[in-house]
Order: sequence, then C-alpha cells, then structure tokens
Amino acid sequence: MESVEVVELGKTSILTLMLKQILDRNLQDPWKSRVMRNRVLTVRVRSRQMQTTLFFEANRVRAEDGAHGRPDIEIVGDMPVLLSISLGASPVRAVLARRMRVRPMRWKGLAYGLRLMLMMQLAGPPIHLRLLVRRGREKGESP
Repeated sequence: MESVEVVELGKTSILTLMLKQILDRNLQDPWKSRVMRNRVLTVRVRSRQMQTTLFFEANRVRAEDGAHGRPDIEIVGDMPVLLSISLGASPVRAVLARRMRVRPMRWKGLAYGLRLMLMMQLAGPPIHLRLLVRRGREKGESP
C-alpha cells in the first residue's frame, strides 16, 4: 500500500481528493500501513451532498465518488471537520466531540473502525510525551 488509487481523477470531488491526501500521507508510515494491510473493508464518507467510497482491498486502497455497494463503516461529518482532520486534527477527538460520526454498518466495520481512526490520525509525539509536556506547562516549566 503506497498510495490511494482514484477512479476518474479528473472528475473527482474535493472530498475524494482530501481523503486521498489524508490516506496517502499516512500510508507512508510503515506502522500505519501495517494496520490496514491485507484487510478487505468498504468505507463510505459523507459530507452534505458529497459521498466517497473507499475500498481497502488486500494491498491497495481505491477511492470512488458516490455510494458504491454496502459499506462496512459510514463516516459522516461536515466539510470543515474533515478539512481540519486533513490538516492534522485528531479524528478521534472529532468523534468524541460529536462533530463527526462513525457508524459501523456490519460486524467487520465495528472491528476495523478503530484501526481506520488510528490510520487517519497524523503522526505526532506519543501520548505519554504529550501528557508530560502538558503537565510541565501547567507547572510553569518550559518544554
């Protein structure tokens, strides 16, 4: 899995291109690439009138505009939320704040939903380092 294949690249929506950017960037990380390798999963992403279907097939990811087939997971969110995720915001935080919904449509979607959220999150310092820096700031120490 090196990059996302987009069907009809010249006629794709901004949502499809944005998802391609998020996934391409995260597939460069070997750990995140390993999380979804050899998985067969269909994800539908909706934002108002736009829909994109992502197909995770063995060792490749394919993106198509519109609703195709029955999804395992459906992700629904407004464009500003999805845009902030593509710029580095945490998708887990967006789900917890109820700005984005992740609905498993099948049992497989429930099992792979967390894996997909981990893959979409951009690489950053580990959580324990972020907590240490936050505690240091609260105490008035410099990072």
